[in-house]
Amino acid sequence: MIEKEFHHILRKYLKGKGTTQEEQVIDQFYERNQRKDLINGYTEKEEAEAKHLIKSNVLGAIRSKAQRNKRAVQRRYMQAAASVIILFVASLATYQMLTSDPEVVYLTKTTEKGQKATITLSDGSEVKLNSESTLIYPETFTGNVRHIQLKGEAFFKVAKNQSKPFKVSSYDLVTTVLGTSFNISAFPDKDIKVTVATGKVEVASDDQQYELTPGEQVTYQFTDKRLVQEKVIVDSYVAWKNGILQFNKSSLPEIASALERWYGVSIVFKEDQSDHCQLRITFDNLTLTQALEQLAIVADVYYHFKGNGQIEINGVGCSN
Repeated sequence: MIEKEFHHILRKYLKGKGTTQEEQVIDQFYERNQRKDLINGYTEKEEAEAKHLIKSNVLGAIRSKAQRNKRAVQRRYMQAAASVIILFVASLATYQMLTSDPEVVYLTKTTEKGQKATITLSDGSEVKLNSESTLIYPETFTGNVRHIQLKGEAFFKVAKNQSKPFKVSSYDLVTTVLGTSFNISAFPDKDIKVTVATGKVEVASDDQQYELTPGEQVTYQFTDKRLVQEKVIVDSYVAWKNGILQFNKSSLPEIASALERWYGVSIVFKEDQSDHCQLRITFDNLTLTQALEQLAIVADVYYHFKGNGQIEINGVGCSN
């Protein structure tokens, strides 16, 4: 990352306008005290403010974790501190990607709720980016590895190149291919899922590694930091790229969360939802109203628009 780019990112950070990835880069920079020469030119007040923000972020993460865990105080803070360390380690991939080669220009594509995008990379690979997702990628691939980072969900159709592996970093997980098509779902606070449509894919965490073939999926479970491999119906996980949402034994809140992301709305429930309500439902290129009508019939609930993009659902799903 050249000095000019670093200054730009740091200024945005100080104003609270940086992206998640940019904030991670700055946090990682100060945490490891690397390239102190780049600080030159900032006032003492600006530098102190940046360090205070970083310290607040770390302490805030620790306190938040501790409050959610009611176990012994020492164990609470050890687990919370560990989660913060994991956050820094996860951001290191981005940091290294942005600083390893000063000649490489990295681009960031972010989609909001209700938005999707298709990105063609410099090697001809195609990436379909789902809503509320971010892709960081080089303007031109250089070196022996094609390395990008994903937060959210995307379907990849990778151009074959036996001499240059294609790697996707998603938090603690790295997916490596030579040329194939696959889907990665890596939203915050949810287990990561890698689903293979064609070819072979290697998925690795810190201490586990699997090779997947078509029809196989690996789930990275954050709670116990392990990978679980299984056979799946691929269409259920990749149909979204064709405008189709498929759910197989999904709860009403899970479906509502997907609809929020897909249509760019907010859905609230007037009543608590039953845990036993597991639905099978498909939305095939429907408008929002059509999707809500179908959901109301299948789940036996009612809905109404409250304005400002908010929708209220009444009734307990699967109550009959």
